[in-house]
Amino acid sequence: MFYLVSVLLSYSLSHLLSHTPAGARFANKTRHAIALEQLCSQRTHVIVYAGGYFEICETLTFVHLVLGLAPSVQARLRTWLGEHFQHIEKRE
Repeated sequence: MFYLVSVLLSYSLSHLLSHTPAGARFANKTRHAIALEQLCSQRTHVIVYAGGYFEICETLTFVHLVLGLAPSVQARLRTWLGEHFQHIEKRE
């Protein structure tokens, strides 16, 4: 029952999105076709989440944003990333 409801909800949301101006570019395309199109264009995106808000932006735009941060903020981010990577390596 859960599977059926999930499929119906996913299909309905997909159909709804494809009829909006933002979703028109995804209409009649499979996930594989969209991934291939992205691979060919070399445009990748990241999801940035902070303080209950999120934004999806191109990777290069995000890098440009990070490089424009104050040096003290970059240092804090560098420290956090170092600790985060150590935590990930311990789990692997």
